[in-house]
Amino acid sequence: MKEIKLNAGLGRYDNVSPFVIGDLELYISNLPMVSGDFRFLAWCNGTQIGKYTLKRDDPRITIPHDKLEAGKFSCRVDHYNGETLVKRYMIEDLVITDLNTELVGVPEIEDIRSRLTALEEAATAQAKQIETLENTLNSEKKTREELENVVADYRTDLVALIKWAYGVQNDVPYLDGDDLDKFLKRYGISLSDEEKSTIGGSEDEL
Repeated sequence: MKEIKLNAGLGRYDNVSPFVIGDLELYISNLPMVSGDFRFLAWCNGTQIGKYTLKRDDPRITIPHDKLEAGKFSCRVDHYNGETLVKRYMIEDLVITDLNTELVGVPEIEDIRSRLTALEEAATAQAKQIETLENTLNSEKKTREELENVVADYRTDLVALIKWAYGVQNDVPYLDGDDLDKFLKRYGISLSDEEKSTIGGSEDEL
């Protein structure tokens, strides 16, 4: 049995937890102590499935299970004085889901709140993943920059060493001096034109 409390023209389920639905048994509380009749109307996915007059001493309604299906259960309470509509109480919808051949209901406001919470949690998790990825990329960028600096230092030392060796070859009379390109080719060394210029120029410049 699920209780629906009427208050200030609205109706809400007293318990917002999801529940398995057999026959949907409802108890309408807080009916105003005024004259007139209270009529309960119900729809499932827009199709009317029930119309009842509430008893003040026992305001219970039972919607048979075979009238329900996955989707949205809507209902309201109308207060009539004779044939005159005095007040209408709009009741929050019930979201019905078919899970493993069982119907499970949850009040719509709570369903929306749960979905929003799930979206917020997913957004937070995604933000953390993005932050972790950014940190990883920044770390990799720093590592790459450090490696580039190491390589640059290595190339500077290499060019200095080759310049020294090339100079020794040219300065020692009994060594057959090669031009720079032949010297580099002899020892399997590859240098850029800028590095060659630092040592002594390319073959065209020698």
